[in-house]
Amino acid sequence: MKKVLFVIGFSTTGKSSIGKNCHIIKEVSLIDTDLIVSEKYNKDNPHIYNIYCDLSDNITGSRINAIKFIENEEKEISKNLKNMVENNSMNKIIISCGPFIVTRDGFSSSLRWLRENHDVKVILLEKSPESVYDGLTERINHIRNNIGQHQNFGCWDEGVTMKYDSASKSWVPLDIITSIGNIKTIMDNVSVLYRKISDYSFQWNKKEEICKFVSDFFGIK
Repeated sequence: MKKVLFVIGFSTTGKSSIGKNCHIIKEVSLIDTDLIVSEKYNKDNPHIYNIYCDLSDNITGSRINAIKFIENEEKEISKNLKNMVENNSMNKIIISCGPFIVTRDGFSSSLRWLRENHDVKVILLEKSPESVYDGLTERINHIRNNIGQHQNFGCWDEGVTMKYDSASKSWVPLDIITSIGNIKTIMDNVSVLYRKISDYSFQWNKKEEICKFVSDFFGIK
């Protein structure tokens, strides 16, 4: 029986960095679903934003091809979670989940099977809409240094902190009040499922508490 820890939560809550933050990278197998999706699209430069930038259309403002690619890959991951765990050479596994993979077909049934056959826990990392906004703003400013000149820059946050501007055929920032309102609406919708499947929840910045739980769960001193 393997020990499997799912880490779920909204964007910028620190799911992908939990192994590094808790200094257990060498002792567990770290699986990042966003990274799997990104590597499927571009193994040499794996990043979810590249999918959006490359597959979105700045002439029409359509992101449908990017969204379909990500959704399809997340469905495949969801259906294959059993094999990802069973075939893993390590017995201690952390699966950092993209914010919406928990909504994909196959995720719930795979999680249920894993709970029945392995020692599985799901932790939820929580963050206020205001803090998420700060995190998204910080992230987009960081990414700007790498792909800021791309014609579709920022399209991944459409309907959250960005909007499509047909005049300039580009994505432009929304005001802070609208952005936080959008974030709250999206979080309210997905948080119902987050809380339904999670065993424990932590505030994203309580790193000491999170790492203690992770270490205790895996029996790491």
